[in-house]
Amino acid sequence: MSVGKHIPTLFFFTAALVFALFRCKDMILASNNESTTVPTVPLRVVTPEELATKTAEHGDVLWLSVMGEVFDVSKGREFYAEGGYSVFAGRDGSVPFVTGKFTPEEAEKSIEILEPAQLKALDDWRAFYVKEEKYPQIGWLEGYLYDKEGNPSELLQKVRKIVEEQKLIAKDKEAERQEKIKARKERKEKEKAEKARKQKWQQEQAQKARGGQTDTEL
Repeated sequence: MSVGKHIPTLFFFTAALVFALFRCKDMILASNNESTTVPTVPLRVVTPEELATKTAEHGDVLWLSVMGEVFDVSKGREFYAEGGYSVFAGRDGSVPFVTGKFTPEEAEKSIEILEPAQLKALDDWRAFYVKEEKYPQIGWLEGYLYDKEGNPSELLQKVRKIVEEQKLIAKDKEAERQEKIKARKERKEKEKAEKARKQKWQQEQAQKARGGQTDTEL
């Protein structure tokens, strides 16, 4: 029997086997990716009553609200289950975020009492939770900042406008600060260059003086 006759058959068998192995690898990888993918939960409106149940007293699930946006902070249980920060769980405790008074009475206050700069600082905290992957957003809290349909109230729209104005002010101040830093750096570099120039001139004069003394001695 000639071996050459079986080469095409062997080639196609090997190719089929390699293809099958790669196909199995792709299926395994796809299966692993599906198992690790976390489904996205649609945002929804949360009632104050529901939010109030998301505290350490009621279980392992911890939610808080800042500027009317609700976040799941269960993965930060060491912060929000007990101690000062526990005042944030189960309610919209926006005010304490910027006043530093971690009491239920402070947490019940409206953000209307805050100054423009404080509202900007509060929005920075809101942005922190939005960006923090371990604290997924649940939705919006029904109340004085969002209605039952999840639409922002007139107060919240006003607050957002103030925040944007404060961001522009902060941007201008930062630009001014950077200009002062640049001017100070340029001034120091100029002073350094002038000092070096004087030292060089003094060295040259000293060398000339030493040369004159040598000529006189000769």
